[in-house]
Amino acid sequence: MTEITRKIGIEVLEDCPWGTHICLFYENKEDLLETLVPYFKAGLENNEHCMWITSELLTKDEIVGAMREVVSHFDSYMAKNQIEIIPAKEWYLIDNAFNSERTLDDWIKKVDTVVEKGYDGLRIFGDLLWVGKENWEKFKDYEAEVNEVLPDFPMLAICSYSLTKYNSKEIIEAMRNHQYSLIRYDGKWERFNNSIEMEDEYNLEERIKKVEAKTKQLSESQEKYQKAFEEVDFFKDLLMHDFNNVLSNIKAS
Repeated sequence: MTEITRKIGIEVLEDCPWGTHICLFYENKEDLLETLVPYFKAGLENNEHCMWITSELLTKDEIVGAMREVVSHFDSYMAKNQIEIIPAKEWYLIDNAFNSERTLDDWIKKVDTVVEKGYDGLRIFGDLLWVGKENWEKFKDYEAEVNEVLPDFPMLAICSYSLTKYNSKEIIEAMRNHQYSLIRYDGKWERFNNSIEMEDEYNLEERIKKVEAKTKQLSESQEKYQKAFEEVDFFKDLLMHDFNNVLSNIKAS
């Protein structure tokens, strides 16, 4: 199809043609909102139909609240169904089973439908937190097929992978199946152009391992500080109890 560039809305990504397939690696819901709110804002303001396929990490109310803060007249977009917010398990699974052929067919039918309604194309996001070890290989193959098919349609897609769930090997496999990857490193979003060359994989894997280690360290620190705060609260309560006892004795005397 003719290469027409679209505004992506994410700072580290310039305008991209239809058919662009992006993967996003995140640590928490704030990472998702920081990137996806401007991404969908750009889609809504440029006559695209938008589909936000969310996991249990983000509720519909949280998404709507975040979009309302940034997008003017967001409720009007919702009212005319220009943006859909759908739980991932409802979109990807039937009877708790993933069927790659059915899912791909559903995307193609959807883009055909929205174009017939007058939209320029379809902008989608899917959080893959539901993908477990038991269906990783099947989903990896599906992503590879999407990467091949997507350029034939007026579609843009972001797939997100949790850094706390997937190991470095799985992350590299995900990167191979997308044209671009976004990952926060040392507090800043970085973009990788993918195809990944074999000689670069070792360095990339080392960087991913550092991010994994940092994520684990942050999690452990959070637990440590939570325990410390609980201990402080305990001693504060104990101190106040002793103080009140002393005060009662003074009053009694």
